[in-house]
Amino acid sequence: MKKMKLKHFLLVGIGLMVTGGLLAGVTYAYGAQKNLTWENGPKLIEMAQETQKISADKKIDRLEISAENQAVIIKRGLDFEVTTVHEKKSKPIISVKDNTLAIAGNEKERNTLICMEDDTAKIIITIPKNIVLSEIKIEGNNSPIELDEVKSKAIITNTYGGALTLTNIDADKLTVDDKLGSIYINDATIQQMAVSTSDSQLSLEDLATSTKGKIDLQNSHLDLYGMEENNLDIQLSGDSHLEKNGEEITTESFGQKDKTLTITGQNSVVQILDDTESDYDDYNDYD
Repeated sequence: MKKMKLKHFLLVGIGLMVTGGLLAGVTYAYGAQKNLTWENGPKLIEMAQETQKISADKKIDRLEISAENQAVIIKRGLDFEVTTVHEKKSKPIISVKDNTLAIAGNEKERNTLICMEDDTAKIIITIPKNIVLSEIKIEGNNSPIELDEVKSKAIITNTYGGALTLTNIDADKLTVDDKLGSIYINDATIQQMAVSTSDSQLSLEDLATSTKGKIDLQNSHLDLYGMEENNLDIQLSGDSHLEKNGEEITTESFGQKDKTLTITGQNSVVQILDDTESDYDDYNDYD
């Protein structure tokens, strides 16, 4: 009986090796720079990259982005331009109307079998350093999103899954709504913020002490790095815990004079940490 089982496993292993070899051969035959995925059968993935410059005459002051299974990067640079990396049959739709740059992308989630090149779909927006936008609005589904050194009067994000990283941003108002994702906000100047999470991981590091607003946690985890001077008002309920540098404390023992940033949590964990080396260092590297 044991010999029969061993023979069965050996045959399965040999079959997988042969199948893998055949798939690799197909990929090579059709072009070594293509990846192979499975979608009701083997399918070659052909990626394309395009860059579109946005004329200054358009006077863009608002961004509206919808992404699915794509990395979104918004950063500073010399020229206003949009670079997209996408599957050839799934080119994002880019339009300009009434000073609004709108980008709609919809990539499929892929199960790559053989990877010969990076097949991460991307939407990269470069904004000149002298431009301050009136609003950035982003909706993301399973999409890592990164904003770096961006200035906007309002930033609004609505995300499901994926990771949202906001570094060195400057905003009068930040509104974040996330489910089943992770959020990292670092070294940001935000006047007013409203953050709502559900089953999420949230990390705030070195926010300006003038930041006001509310953070609502549902079944979530919040790490606060270097923010003891931020006039926090922490209110937890249900199966929630408040910790400071690894030791559990009560919300009553963490009283502050001015309570301008309110944190409420249901079945959530809040950690106050002195250590500034968060787990989000070098989190996104898509550009």
